[in-house]
Amino acid sequence: MTRALAVLSVVLLGAGFAAGEPAWGSNCLSCHGLLTADVIHVFGEDGLADPDESATGAPDRGTLKVFRTYRGVTTSLTAAVPVLAEADTYAIQLKRLRFAGVESGGQLAYSADCDWPEWGETPSYYTHPAIAHRWPTGPTNFSYDIMVEPDAGLDYYDLVLAVAGEFAADAGLFYCEEHFYLQVLASQPGDANCDGQVNFGDINPFILRLSSEAQYAATYPSCPEANADINGDGTVDFADINPFIALLTGR
Repeated sequence: MTRALAVLSVVLLGAGFAAGEPAWGSNCLSCHGLLTADVIHVFGEDGLADPDESATGAPDRGTLKVFRTYRGVTTSLTAAVPVLAEADTYAIQLKRLRFAGVESGGQLAYSADCDWPEWGETPSYYTHPAIAHRWPTGPTNFSYDIMVEPDAGLDYYDLVLAVAGEFAADAGLFYCEEHFYLQVLASQPGDANCDGQVNFGDINPFILRLSSEAQYAATYPSCPEANADINGDGTVDFADINPFIALLTGR
């Protein structure tokens, strides 16, 4: 299931969440001619980012929400369809997975747990499911697990979570999307909570890793071991405490 460019795994997360097959699709507005605002909201992001696109010529979208992840680990991309009208139909799509990174042209490799269309093939109309959901009985929260391979390019990737469907009242077709960034990082010693920064917020996660490897892995599943191995000796232990303090204090 490995593809040449990137590694991605899409799975269902928890009751009440739906997940599905990222499809490349075409321009949804070619059919869904009504661009509608506020039908989908990305949430659970790690912060905001405004990368520099000058080297690649990628579109400058300004400051967007960013999900940060590390090579070889998994993070969740989540979105909600907050409100529609009775009997409206809708489905969600994760898009732009094959586009190069916006700062340095990096490649986001992926592998699929389902049958994705290749370039040139007729894409699935919707990501999930093949037929649309109906409001209000369908799911409203959707989550995609992204697992980045160790050789993925370090870059910001401009992705889209989109929703398309039909209004029951007048049979009008609608489409709404939100761009966001997935930032792929190398391991960062000291970033024990994997928020992309080394600061006092990493103290309790670092202590947790020292006291319970299993509990730390359950609490911070997206954090690579190298982030807590401050002295780089391949083991997380008490010998990492003083180097961790030095990172925090700038010594």
